[in-house]
Amino acid sequence: MHLGGLRTALYNYLFARSNNGTFILRIEDTDQTRTIPGAIEKIQDDLLWAGIISDENPTRGGPVSPYIQSSRLELYKYVYNLMLRFANLSKTKSVINFVRILVEIKQNL
Repeated sequence: MHLGGLRTALYNYLFARSNNGTFILRIEDTDQTRTIPGAIEKIQDDLLWAGIISDENPTRGGPVSPYIQSSRLELYKYVYNLMLRFANLSKTKSVINFVRILVEIKQNL
């Protein structure tokens, strides 16, 4: 793991801990040409070495899975379509429909 990545993970870990939050390790793998076998395990090992223990990650799991970005594409498409619907509704200034969409987003995330 690059030192800058470790520093960023440490800042996020400390922020989550100091605010009673959850530290989640999500893996960015959308550029499949740069994906290296074993990299996820190496990142997790490096974080453990530094004493940064994630509450949720690809190995441990948790309520906001999946933790690998390429596995979240369907979710992103869903939210994108909801955002388009919201954009159309905002033109009509329909607060009731806006609230309905927000409730739908919350239920599906």
